Amino acid sequence: MYPIYHFISCIILAIILYPLLGLLSLFVFIFGYLIDVDHYIEYIIKKKSLSFKKAYKYYKYERHPKEISLNIFHTIEFTVLFLIFVILFPNPINLILGIGLITHLIMDIIWRILNKHIKRDFSLIKHLLRN
Repeated sequence: MYPIYHFISCIILAIILYPLLGLLSLFVFIFGYLIDVDHYIEYIIKKKSLSFKKAYKYYKYERHPKEISLNIFHTIEFTVLFLIFVILFPNPINLILGIGLITHLIMDIIWRILNKHIKRDFSLIKHLLRN
């Protein structure tokens, strides 16, 4: 999903939650939006470049749709570990970060349903076994 859609959806959710959570609602935005840093990490590893501008162009224009990517913060394993963390250390900030994560992943699932040509491993274990 393009970053602008995550930005907009997380801003809207933060605005909706603001009357209940106050400034803590910003954590929904921060985590829900910045979780895509794993795309940049993947770019750095694959292309051996730290250029954020080139990474953006790569994902927007150059990356082949059939190329399977592994975005570590989008995996089942990361999600389960994070949810366990939230359960073991329950506090408002962890819960709010979890809302941001789940919102982000739901948006990605919707995007994948609408754009079936996008390939991504959702499991680190599956990815490691295949490669």
